[in-house]
Amino acid sequence: MKPEIALCYYPTAVAFIDDSQSFLQAVELAMSSRFNCITFNDPIRALNHSNNLNKVNWNAFTNNDYSYASDSEQFIKNTLNLSINKITDTGRYDEISVVVVDYDMPEMNGVEFCRNLKNPNIKKILLTGQAGSDEAIKAFNSNIINYYIRKSDDNLFEHLTHAIQEMQNRYFLDISSYIKIRAIDNKKSLFSDAKLSEYFNNLLKTHGIVEYYFLTNPPRYKLKARDGKTSLFLVYSRYDLNEQIRVIKEEAGPAWLLDSLKSGLYVPYFQSQDGFYDPESFDENNTIYVADVVEGQETYYCALIGDDTRALEPVLTPNQPFYH
Repeated sequence: MKPEIALCYYPTAVAFIDDSQSFLQAVELAMSSRFNCITFNDPIRALNHSNNLNKVNWNAFTNNDYSYASDSEQFIKNTLNLSINKITDTGRYDEISVVVVDYDMPEMNGVEFCRNLKNPNIKKILLTGQAGSDEAIKAFNSNIINYYIRKSDDNLFEHLTHAIQEMQNRYFLDISSYIKIRAIDNKKSLFSDAKLSEYFNNLLKTHGIVEYYFLTNPPRYKLKARDGKTSLFLVYSRYDLNEQIRVIKEEAGPAWLLDSLKSGLYVPYFQSQDGFYDPESFDENNTIYVADVVEGQETYYCALIGDDTRALEPVLTPNQPFYH
């Protein structure tokens, strides 16, 4: 899978559909510690449940005629506001991102089940026996399913775990893909930068992050860890940082602040309405943070701000961490 960063991610449900109750019990035993599993031994009931779930229309703004030159930033902000609202959606963890369905069932086979799912964003993994292999290949080539695994695989649950994780990531990449294309056209290539993606994914693992949501002004991700703690991940391109410097100059901001940002050692977090320097709301004791520098397609300046992270006095030294 090409390295990318989604606009948002949160734990979602994985639906397992199989007419064998003993297999579903084995699934829950093997997979429930890793995923939010829901099981169905009746494909009709599973289909009704999946098709009746409320879901956000992630492309709600795509039919509007925004021009790249004038309105695309508003387009991005409007749609990103839609994703950040998921933080207060108590049903978001019940949202189904992946279905794992057996091919051979009496009421409806797995391919028919996948064909009748209404939500095109849901990723579909088909479990096959010997009899269903040819049908699985045809369904995969026709984009009816996204993945297929032999049920007799000796390492079935290991392969399933890998496939589900990959499909859940793809689910969030796909639902935000249209917005990212427009964002990249507006000099925000951070979503598709391989080095930044690697850095970001390492950060998620290190800090146990299970949810994240992208916001603009300044460009940042709101993060939530497994223990419930929240933090912010600031990620400035050189262009973004220069825009902050430009506004500080226009507003006759303090020289030490300008020097700090020009050095590339620090990134700012102005808690103003538009995310830029504002003399009236400026707090010199809660402004700049040490930057990690990520050299990818562009140079990025990043900082993780937790509840216990303190802003720093600007001390201009060459001790600057780089990530290559």
